[in-house]
Amino acid sequence: MEHQTSHLTTIQTPVVVNAAYPLYTDDFESGNNWVLVNGTQPNAWTLGTATHNGSSHSLYISSDGGTSNIYTNHRNTVYATKVFSLEANEYNVQYDWKAYGEQGYDHMRVFLVPADISIIATTQTSLIYTTGVPSVWSGAFAIDGNTQLNLSNTWKTLTSTVNVPASGNYMVVFSWQNDNNPPANPPAAVDNFSIQYVSCTAPTDLQAGEITTSSATLTWTAQASASSATTYNVRYGVASDFDLEDASTYTEVTNVTSPLEVTGLFHSTVYTFSVQTVCSLVQES
Repeated sequence: MEHQTSHLTTIQTPVVVNAAYPLYTDDFESGNNWVLVNGTQPNAWTLGTATHNGSSHSLYISSDGGTSNIYTNHRNTVYATKVFSLEANEYNVQYDWKAYGEQGYDHMRVFLVPADISIIATTQTSLIYTTGVPSVWSGAFAIDGNTQLNLSNTWKTLTSTVNVPASGNYMVVFSWQNDNNPPANPPAAVDNFSIQYVSCTAPTDLQAGEITTSSATLTWTAQASASSATTYNVRYGVASDFDLEDASTYTEVTNVTSPLEVTGLFHSTVYTFSVQTVCSLVQES
C-alpha cells in the first residue's frame, strides 16, 4: 500500500508484518556463557570452528580440543548447559543438529531441566536414555522429539514444543554419550539455537498515517493471544534494501507502543516497516 501526500513523500506499508522474533537466539559466535560439563572425559563439548551451519562457530563434540568434530571409543557422557528464567508458558525450542554415532549407543539427547538438578560428566552411558527422560531428573522435559539424535552426518533442524508448567529457572541440556566400540564419526554438533513463545503472535493492521516529507506515524493492533505483550520493536528501512536478517539495512527502535512517530525519513522514498511483538522476555539466568 502506498501513501502519498502533497509533499510527494512516498512510504510503503505494510510490506512486512512479523510475528515475534525468537526471544533468545544463539549462533554460538560469542559463546554466550554455555557451561560445558565435560569433567575429565576425552570426548568433550567445545565451542569452535571445526563445523558450523552458517557463520563460523558451533557447539560440538571433539576429542582433540576443538580442532576436529571427532570422537574416540572412550566411554563417556558429557553435557553442555545454559540456564534461562522462564515463565509458565508454552515455548518452541529450535536448533540445528547433526550427529552420526553408533546406532543405539552413541547419540545426542536434548532436555529442559530444572536448574537445581545436578549435572555431572561420567564414564557411564546409562543415565541418558534413548527415549524418555532420566528418572533422576524430576520435572525435566525432552526437547528432541523424545528420541536419540544420531545417524545423520548432515545438518537438520528440529523444533520441539514444551509447556513449562511453573515459572522458574531451567537448564537447556545437550547431552552426548558414546560407548567403547569403534567410533562412527562425526559426533554431535549444534548450531542456531532459539527459544520463542508459542502464544506470542504478530500484531495486525499495520498502517502509516500523518505522512510528511520526513516522518510518518505508525499504528497497529495487538493480537489477543499475545497476552504477555506489553511493548513492540519496529524495524524500518528503504524498501529496496530492507532485509530482516541484515541489521545494516534497517533502523530499529525497541520497546515502543502504538502509535509511533518515525522521523528522519528521506523525501520521496519507499520504506518497509516491520513490527515485532515483545512478550515477557526469556532471560539468561
